[in-house]
Amino acid sequence: MSRLPRDWKSNAAAKGASFRGAPVAVVPFGGPNGRAARDVVIRVLAEQEGANVISPSQVDGYLWNSRLQPSPYDQSTLSAIGAGLHAQSVVWREVDQFTPYHFDRLAPATPAYVEITINTWSTAEGRTRTATINRQGSLPFTIWDKQPTFQDVAIAEVSDFFAGR
Repeated sequence: MSRLPRDWKSNAAAKGASFRGAPVAVVPFGGPNGRAARDVVIRVLAEQEGANVISPSQVDGYLWNSRLQPSPYDQSTLSAIGAGLHAQSVVWREVDQFTPYHFDRLAPATPAYVEITINTWSTAEGRTRTATINRQGSLPFTIWDKQPTFQDVAIAEVSDFFAGR
């Protein structure tokens, strides 16, 4: 379900292992549900990938004080952010689309859909990798079951992305 660059999957095993124990800075995500997307990425990196995620308040404070904003086209800014936070990787971007679950008795139910663009800057490689990932959630078994939220769909999507699936 994810649209990944061709070389991304071929390097998935090496890339996934590179996060284990490595300091990673997750910069605020833009777009609707950006704050929730950042929390999801931090959770997946820390719990599933074993990364040493730098505190969001420390990242925000550093970006505010240094007046730096990450851009995939500005390698010197990304290097400065990585060096200033002592991070081997910097992760950021935005939530492109979130369509919540919708049920109407007169029309078929629509499952939740999430599309996120993720940039990952690697200090060792000195380059940015960009991927747009998307996932459509499942429908609840009955209309009375818990409706899928942004986090429900995004956690599965981001987990698969960082696992290289």
